Amino acid sequence: MTKKQDILRTLNFAEANVEDKNTQRLFRDYAERRFLVGYIRPKNRKWFNKTHLYNVRPEEANRKGGVNEKNPLSYAIDYVILYKNSKENRYKIYKVEKSEVLSVEAMQQLDYPNPRSEYLVFTLGEEVKFEDIDLKALLDSECKAKYEPIYLTGYNLFSCYRKKASKKIGLVDADLLCNGTRHPNLALLKIAGYLFDNNISFELITDSNADISQYAHIYMSRVFTFTEEPAFYLNASVSEQKKFHLGGTGFYANEKSISKFRKLREEDMNRLTHDKFLNKYTCKHTGKPGINMAIQMPYYHLYDEFIEKQVKLGFKRDKYKDYEHYSIGFLTRKCFRHCPFCVNKLEDGVVPYSKLEWFHDKKRPHVYFWDDNFLAAPYELWKPTLQYLIDNKISFQFRQGLDERLIAEDEHGEEMAAMLGQSRYHGDFIYAFDNWKDREVIERALKIWKRHNPKKGTKFYLFCGFMQTQDNFDKFYRDIWELFQRIKILMQYGCVGYVMRHEDYKNSPLANIYVQIARWCNQQAFYKKMSFWEYTYRNQTFWEEQAGFDVPYKLKTFIEFEHDLQTGYYERTDQRGKVRKICRPLKTVLNLLEMYPQHRVELLEMFDYKMMNLVNPTLWLNHD
Repeated sequence: MTKKQDILRTLNFAEANVEDKNTQRLFRDYAERRFLVGYIRPKNRKWFNKTHLYNVRPEEANRKGGVNEKNPLSYAIDYVILYKNSKENRYKIYKVEKSEVLSVEAMQQLDYPNPRSEYLVFTLGEEVKFEDIDLKALLDSECKAKYEPIYLTGYNLFSCYRKKASKKIGLVDADLLCNGTRHPNLALLKIAGYLFDNNISFELITDSNADISQYAHIYMSRVFTFTEEPAFYLNASVSEQKKFHLGGTGFYANEKSISKFRKLREEDMNRLTHDKFLNKYTCKHTGKPGINMAIQMPYYHLYDEFIEKQVKLGFKRDKYKDYEHYSIGFLTRKCFRHCPFCVNKLEDGVVPYSKLEWFHDKKRPHVYFWDDNFLAAPYELWKPTLQYLIDNKISFQFRQGLDERLIAEDEHGEEMAAMLGQSRYHGDFIYAFDNWKDREVIERALKIWKRHNPKKGTKFYLFCGFMQTQDNFDKFYRDIWELFQRIKILMQYGCVGYVMRHEDYKNSPLANIYVQIARWCNQQAFYKKMSFWEYTYRNQTFWEEQAGFDVPYKLKTFIEFEHDLQTGYYERTDQRGKVRKICRPLKTVLNLLEMYPQHRVELLEMFDYKMMNLVNPTLWLNHD
C-alpha cells in the first residue's frame, strides 16, 4: 500500500479518526469552521517555534481581512494556516486552542521581539492535515495588501480547492441572472448537494457573459417563463450547447397544447434522474447510482459567494435572508384542483415526497415548505407532520400558500385551523383566493379560521390577469371587478391580499391598472391604511412635493380632484412657470374611468374600499 493510499480521508467528520495524525480532513466537511490565513515574518519564526503562538495586530482592523478585536468573530477561529513565502504553495495548518488580546507588557514577558502594541494572540495546538489548496492562487485572489491576514470559512477553502480542477460543473440560476429572485433555486441546491457529496468541482455562474469553456457540464434552471436566457447560452456554439442541461417550469409552463405540456412536464420531472453524467456517480443517501431529488440534501452554501459580493456592492444582507436563513423543500407534491394556470393542472392527487430531515438544516432558523397543496394530503400525513412541527417548535411557512377551502370542505377542517394556530408559523399565514367562484367556500373557511385564529396575520394570494387580450374589454373589466370584490371580502375578515399577476396581464387593454393595484395591495402599510384612491392621490401629491410644488391638501376625494381637473388646476403655471403633471398611477385611474363610463359609480365605489372601514368581526364571532 502506498503512502497516499495509507492516508485516511474522511467524508464525514463525525466518523473521522481525528486522533490519527494521518487523517486527512476535507474542507468540505468544515464548511462553517473559520480559518485564519497568516504570514510568519522571518524575524518572528524563532519566537513562534518556541511559543507556538501566532499574533495579529488589532489596529489593522481597517485593512481588508484585518482584525477587529471588538468583533467576536475575530476570536472564533478554529484553525490557522501559516505560510512563509507567498510565492510557494507551502504552508502548515494548526488547530487553535484559544485566543486572547495581550498587552505590550505581556508580549515582552513572552519574549516577543520589539512589541509595539497589544496583539490578538492565538495559541496553536497540533498540526493537522487537510487536503491540498492552491495557496498562491488563494492569496492572489483574496489579499489586497501584501501579507495581510485573511479570514475564510471551510466553504471558501473548499471552493479554492475545487478551482484547481481543469474542468468543473457550472450551475445557472437563470432567474437570478435575469430579473433577480427572492429565493434560491431548489433544484440547483440539490444538484450542488449531489456534486458536493461526490467531491465534484462546481460553482454558481453569476455573470451572463461568463466564459463557459471552463465547464464540462452546465445545469441551467429557469422557474419563470418571462426569464430571459443568459448571453453565454444564446451565444454558445453548437458544440458548446451540448454541455447544457436545461430544466425548470420556465421552459414549458406557458405551453398551450395539453398533450405537448404533458410531455414536456413529464420529461422535466424525470430529466435529472436520467442524466447520464449524474448517473456516473452514487447518491450517498441511497447507495445507488444517480441523484434522488426527493432524498438529496440541498447544498445551502451555493449562493454564499454571490451574496458576499452583493453585500460588498452595498446591498443589505437582509435582502438575501431567504438564501441564508431557511431550509427549503417539499413534503408533498401535486394537487387535485386542476387550475388551468398552474403547472399541476393535470395532476389528480397529493402524494408524499420528502421527509423533513432530508432537507432540514437545524442551523437555519426557519423552514420554507414549497408544497403545492399540503392540506390536501391524507390525514395520516398532514396531522402527524403538523404535530411534529408543533412539538419541536420548528419555525416554518408554506411558501406557496395553503388551500383555505379545505378548512371548510374537509371533515377535519376545524382541526386544521386549530393546529396551524398552535404552530410556530413564520410570518403571515398564506392562502389563495384565486377564483371569484370560490367566494362562498372561502367565506365559510374564513369564519372557521378567524374563530380559531382571530389575531393571526393572514394573507391571500390574489391571482389575476390570466388569458387577457387587447380586444376583450368585457373580460378585462370582469377581471378587475372580481379582483376588487375579493379584496373587499378579505378586508371584511381582517385579512390582507397579495396580487399575483399572470404575465397575460400585459396583453390587457390597460395593463398598468394591474401594476397599480398590486403596488397598493402588496404593501401592507398602504393596504391597511389607505383605499386604492387614497394611494393613487398620495402618489400624485408625493410627485408634486418632489417637483417643488406647494401641496396644501395631501388628500382629496375623487370628486374634489375631478373639480380641480375641470377648472384647470393642472394647467396653471406656478411662480416658477412650471405646470403640475398628472402622475402615471392617477392617469391610469382616469384612463380606466374613461374606458368604462357606464361603470363609473361602481368603479369609484371599489376605489374607496378601505380595510379599517370594512373589517367586521361579527362575521366570525357570531358564527355557530
